[in-house]
Amino acid sequence: MTDNEFRSLALSHAGAVEGVHMGHADFRVGVLHGGKLKTRAKPAVFAALDSPTEGSAMLRLPAEVQDRVTKSRPETFVIAKGAWGEAGCTFVKLADVTLIELRPLMHAAWLARSTKPTKPGEPAKSKKQTAAVKAARKAVARAAKEAKRAIAEAPGTGARVKRV
Repeated sequence: MTDNEFRSLALSHAGAVEGVHMGHADFRVGVLHGGKLKTRAKPAVFAALDSPTEGSAMLRLPAEVQDRVTKSRPETFVIAKGAWGEAGCTFVKLADVTLIELRPLMHAAWLARSTKPTKPGEPAKSKKQTAAVKAARKAVARAAKEAKRAIAEAPGTGARVKRV
């Protein structure tokens, strides 16, 4: 995968905008409220290019997706160190992935950052928000399954992953 393919994939998501931070391109999104995308004062980063080095990228993945991809392909997907890694930041070697493999991962990153979280133990503010959170969780689980399947079917990866 090239930088331009990564950029196109990131910008294909609703509400995604490209910015620059510390000398590299990043991709941000507003937040979903009741199924509608709204902007916020500081849009959330869900992906970045050339981070930490040229030819690599970063995705801010949900924990369960991050865990699956880093265990199945540790040479391609690397968890960032410290609090960034705990927050889901995962480095990707672009030369080692295809668009088919990265699409569900990018969607999971976008969805996780575009869905307004609730505080632990705090109920959702409305039925619409509850439905949006449930839908987001299902979509993240579905994206994780798709990513696992794409990685298992990728030619030349040598990875043997049991199909879901």
